[in-house]
Amino acid sequence: MHSSPLGKPGTKDTGGMSTYLRELSLALGQMGRRLDLFTAVGSAAPQITALGPGARLVTLPAGSGSEAKLDLYHHLDSFTGSVDQFRRAGKQQYDLIFSHYWLSGLAGRKLKAGWGVPHVIMFHTLGAVKNACGSGESEPALRIEAEKALVRDCDRVIVASRRENEALQRYYAAPPGKIELIPCGVNLSLFRPLPQQEARHRAGLEEEKTVLFVGRLEPVKGLELLLRAAAILHGQGCSFKLLIAGGDAPDDPAIQHYRQLALEWGIADRLFFPGPVEHSLLPFYYNAADVTVIASHYESFGLTALESLACGTPVVATDVGDLKEIIKQGRTGAVIGERCPEKMAEAMAAFLALPQKPVQLCRDSVASFGWPGVARQVAAAFKKLNG
Repeated sequence: MHSSPLGKPGTKDTGGMSTYLRELSLALGQMGRRLDLFTAVGSAAPQITALGPGARLVTLPAGSGSEAKLDLYHHLDSFTGSVDQFRRAGKQQYDLIFSHYWLSGLAGRKLKAGWGVPHVIMFHTLGAVKNACGSGESEPALRIEAEKALVRDCDRVIVASRRENEALQRYYAAPPGKIELIPCGVNLSLFRPLPQQEARHRAGLEEEKTVLFVGRLEPVKGLELLLRAAAILHGQGCSFKLLIAGGDAPDDPAIQHYRQLALEWGIADRLFFPGPVEHSLLPFYYNAADVTVIASHYESFGLTALESLACGTPVVATDVGDLKEIIKQGRTGAVIGERCPEKMAEAMAAFLALPQKPVQLCRDSVASFGWPGVARQVAAAFKKLNG
């Protein structure tokens, strides 16, 4: 409800979930499934956009279009009514509802009651875990209670990592038999190794060692840890460029905040903000980089790690999501066990010092994560519910 699969990665409310929805829908459509994706973002009037064979995006108005994410809660009835009206007007018969995030989950729960079909939900992040991770962000009790109710009332919860499975059971008493573990995927045709010099040219970079961050500029992404680690590297005489791909615009308050920190820590001339990057252009940034860094307090999976590794670029990350399973320690990257800037700097330095990136090793390590395989697992989970 609150995010569009066609949004620019790294902008507000547009991250891994939007990529997941778009890529999974395309893969399911290519398998012969028919899908309608509903969102309340991007249009003042109903609008249909073809995503690919069998998959289309239906944008329905809810509120003014400028509300904060939480305020969309007050437009749930309007949104679900519009979805049902669309179904009736087109004489559609949906076999299953798959909702994403807790707001859309509440819409899905209401539609399930009216349509009499199974309801599957994927939360992508959990409010209770965000409150526990120490990022400084606070999720409201409304969200926590809604997630508890959704876990109780839905037919299946899909999670992308073992850690998210454990969190659902710990915080929301989810029955293990209701949870289906299916990892996220990566578009192996789009995210692939390219000549680094060509990629740097396309990304507007010079021939210089490059550290890359890709994501939304929110406290949970832990960017201050990366900046502190970069300052340590700079103090040790390491020459590099720190590329932050994300944010809404050059005047984004978050960008100004991180620029000020970089100035205070002596790395302002190392920092480069290209702004939000189109999904199709992200491979140039991953290939231009010598190492990608994920400094998050919390990730439900860690999709950017797959994208970077598929391009042949190693990843240094905090211990979040499924990254301990994805990253081959010391070979395709490093997972640091605590939020320690010195340890992050040490891991970054090790990969920046390599004469060449371990491109093929990184690429081979994620070869099994293609979206067609993920889509087959999701389709199998659906089949258990409605035959």
